[in-house]
This record gives sequence, C-alpha cells and structure tokens, in this order.
Amino acid sequence: MSPLRPPDDELEHLLLRHELWTKALGTKGGQLVLDDADLAGLDLAGRDLSDAYLGGCRLVGARLDGTLLHGSLLIEADLTDASLVEAGIAKARRIGPSWCGRGSPVPR
Repeated sequence: MSPLRPPDDELEHLLLRHELWTKALGTKGGQLVLDDADLAGLDLAGRDLSDAYLGGCRLVGARLDGTLLHGSLLIEADLTDASLVEAGIAKARRIGPSWCGRGSPVPR
C-alpha cells in the first residue's frame, strides 16, 4: 500500500471553504461538491465533510479517521479499504455497493 498523501492546494482550498460553510451554517464559504473525483489515498482524517456531495468519488484507501460525514451524499462513492475509524457517518446517504471501509460499522 502506498503512503497517504495530503490534498493538493486546490482541494485544500475547497475543503477549507466547506469547513467554513458548515461552521457558518451556510452563510460563508461554500458547500463541497465533487463529482467522480479521485480522492484515493488521501489523508482526510479529522475533516468536517458534513453535508458534502461526494457522488461517485473514488476514496479507495483514503484515511477518513475521525472525519465528520454527517448528511454527506456518497452515491456510488468507492470506499474500498478506506479507514473510517471513529468517523461520524450518521445520516450519511450511500446508495450503491456495500460499504467496504475499515473500522466503521455498516450503517443500517
């Protein structure tokens, strides 16, 4: 398995805007909307991705430990081998193949 990598500058900017958006209850920043983005192998641990749209995103092997995904839309997202230890996945919406991440119970 290759080492995890940090988000590039463009994605880091979008993540920071989204975190501001969640803290400001939508009055500042901007919601993270990514369609079919390749986020494989990224270290996204501890981020607040609540209510993000990550439809079709490839999160294979990504580190999402402690990441808040409350209300996120993960339609067809590939979470194979993603680490979800203590990730907040309440009300995350996932339609498609089963959750394949490590360390997190399957939402029912």
